[in-house]
Amino acid sequence: MRLSRRDERLWIGAWLAFCALAVGALVWGVLLGRADALVESADDHWIERLDACEALVDAGDFERAAGALDRLEKQFPAKFIRHKFDRERERLYELLGRANAALGRKAKALETYTELTEYDPRNWRNWELLAQANGSFGELEAASAAYDHLLTLHPNHLPTVTHQILADARAGRCAEAVTRYESYLDAFLLATLTLELAETELRLQLPADGRAHEFELPVELASQPARLGLRLSGWSAAIGPLTFSGPLTVGKATARTRLLVTPAWEAHAAEAVGGAWSAASTEARLEAALAPGSLPAPTTLASFEVTAHKAVGAELWRIVEECYRTLGSPERLARARARTVVGGCPEAGTFFEE
Repeated sequence: MRLSRRDERLWIGAWLAFCALAVGALVWGVLLGRADALVESADDHWIERLDACEALVDAGDFERAAGALDRLEKQFPAKFIRHKFDRERERLYELLGRANAALGRKAKALETYTELTEYDPRNWRNWELLAQANGSFGELEAASAAYDHLLTLHPNHLPTVTHQILADARAGRCAEAVTRYESYLDAFLLATLTLELAETELRLQLPADGRAHEFELPVELASQPARLGLRLSGWSAAIGPLTFSGPLTVGKATARTRLLVTPAWEAHAAEAVGGAWSAASTEARLEAALAPGSLPAPTTLASFEVTAHKAVGAELWRIVEECYRTLGSPERLARARARTVVGGCPEAGTFFEE
């Protein structure tokens, strides 16, 4: 069939439009690729400048570092939190504060650390830097206020808890010191421990509050394991006797087999403190040999109690005990002592990934 002139023009127009779109898409892709490369190059530029400033600070060249950081702060793209370089801006403030503090520029250093807390007021680390800077310049009330604000964000930060309690005790504020310690004990914090039975691992999560918590967990053990293990992962903890139960039989009213095991624990990187274990490192663990027939075969249920304790330094506990005695509160002291195990690792509770 012969096409009319009008149809031919339509087909030619459509073909030309398709070619134009194809060429446009190709050009657009090239332009986008170049734009991405330019953006990536610009990003690298900011980080390289910041790294160079950090190298000056680390080398002790504070005068040059302060000047370079001042200029970079005015140009740096992350003006608000939630920018892709927001953590880098915080690093910038910290470096500028360090440089000015080293140069003895008190007002400038404190202003910089204050700007850091204003930039991200929910980052407890920023408040710690402000508190430390105020303390180093003798602004003790401002430092205490910053530490107190830090504890509203991170009530389990042991260095700050210790600092504030020791400050209260030195000032004769024993009631405040005791209240602060009890707030630390009560602050919500999950501890994670792992019970090991042969190839089976039972992950235990419980409040680190110095109180016993019951567990009843299903297990699948077809044969008798030779050893029992408990990974403390830096937490001080206590574990009671364990009851292992066999399966229920369908259609039979007989009770399931239950065997009670009281392990003779061997500690690794942990020390016995009363009826608990004080972890000395994040590698702390307990192990116990199991005699043949200790567990039902098969085993389908494990029941036991576990207590997890927050980290407490020896000096902190000594001061807290003195404060309780000064207040004449033997009952409160006994309750606090029952929930306290001296030791534990800061990595378990104080420091964590943001």
